[in-house]
Amino acid sequence: LLSAASNSVSATISTVKFSTYVFGLFGGALIGLLIALQLTLTDKRVRSMSQLSKRFEARALLGVVSPEPASIQHVAAAIVARAHSLSLTSVALVPADEQTSTQLFVEQIHAVTTPLGVTITSLTPISLITAGDLVSSKSGMIVLASRGVSHTQDIVDTWSVLEHSDKPVLGVILSDSAI
Repeated sequence: LLSAASNSVSATISTVKFSTYVFGLFGGALIGLLIALQLTLTDKRVRSMSQLSKRFEARALLGVVSPEPASIQHVAAAIVARAHSLSLTSVALVPADEQTSTQLFVEQIHAVTTPLGVTITSLTPISLITAGDLVSSKSGMIVLASRGVSHTQDIVDTWSVLEHSDKPVLGVILSDSAI
C-alpha cells in the first residue's frame, strides 16, 4: 500500500568547513545580543539606583534597602538627615505601586529612626490613596519602590502627585523584593 522512493540529485555532504561553524556561531551570538538588547530597552522596571539617577537628583536618592542590617542603618541615617534638614519629625512611606509592601520595612526602619527623633509610618499605595488621606497627612513623604517590580514611570508619577499635593518629598528608597 505504501511505497517509498528516493532520488539522489547530488552528492551527500560528509564534512562541514570550519568557516561554516564560525559563521553560525557569530550569527547566533548576534541574534542573542539583539534579543537581550531589545528586552533591556523595553523593560522599564527599576533594577538599580543608577536608573533612578537619570530622573532624580542625587540628594533625592536615599538608598537601597536589602536584607542586610547595615542597609537599614544607612537608609535610616539618610531619612533622619533629610527630615531634620526640612524640620520634620514624621515621615510617611508611599509605595509607588500596589505590589510594593511596606509593613516589614516600616517596622525595621521605625525602630532605628524613632530614637533619633523621626517617626516612620506608611500610607497606602499611591493608586489607592484618597485625597483626604493625602491632605490630612502632616508628614514628609518618601516614595518607596521595589527593585525589579516598580516601573520608573510609576515612581515619577508618585513623586509628581505628592509634590503637587504640596507635601515635602524627602526622596526615593529602592527596596529588594525580599524585604
